[in-house]
Amino acid sequence: MLETILGQSFGKRENQEDKYTGFLGEIVLPDGTVMTEMSIAVDIDGKETLIPAIVPTNKKFLKDIAQKNITKQIRDNAVNHAMKRMKQGKSPFAEPGEFQFEGKKRIRLKY
Repeated sequence: MLETILGQSFGKRENQEDKYTGFLGEIVLPDGTVMTEMSIAVDIDGKETLIPAIVPTNKKFLKDIAQKNITKQIRDNAVNHAMKRMKQGKSPFAEPGEFQFEGKKRIRLKY
């Protein structure tokens, strides 16, 4: 299954980079649509930067993120996660080969 996910794009981000399955995999919304990432624009070192809101530390806030209710806590968690990755020379977004959710069930949101 990983091989099929690695090459699969889930559309484009605002900056035209390919979206993949994100840090948590596919998240099924109540209407049946699937969300994998949600980008938010933040200021990092004086530059507007797109980062993912859906990061492991925001798993308990998925309902808020899906409803585009980006709280300060969600933003702070996302920024901290992105900064840590960027200091390691990585993209703030999950990239092919980093997915940790293989073999796990999809997350299904209800609200």
